[in-house]
Amino acid sequence: HQASFVCVDAPQDNHFMILPSIDVVTNQKLVYLRIHGRDTRRYITGKTVAERFNYKYSDEELSELTERAANLAKQAQEVHVVFNNNAHDYAPRDAARFRELFAEKFPASQLSWPLGKETSNAQETFSFLKV
Repeated sequence: HQASFVCVDAPQDNHFMILPSIDVVTNQKLVYLRIHGRDTRRYITGKTVAERFNYKYSDEELSELTERAANLAKQAQEVHVVFNNNAHDYAPRDAARFRELFAEKFPASQLSWPLGKETSNAQETFSFLKV
């Protein structure tokens, strides 16, 4: 029963295809935050994964995500942030910018960064935090 709830960042809408952006820690060892993008129309009507998750995050939005990740990190040993806004090169670019913004807001003395590996293919970019 050590399942980790998958927290998501997605558009804010009541459509059945969109999961709400709820941050819940069900396993103190691991939290998983999956980033999909916030374009409601594309998310609902896209015919391919690349069409559905065709979204480039702004610095303001990425800053919000750093806050979410930091708050989750207070409750778990590891937080895995996965960028799945996989059209073009948005995932690796947004993950790199997320890392920069996170480092600016939260000094290394509070969280060790990075833990593990980072991949930067067109599908996903993994970033790791540890309390």
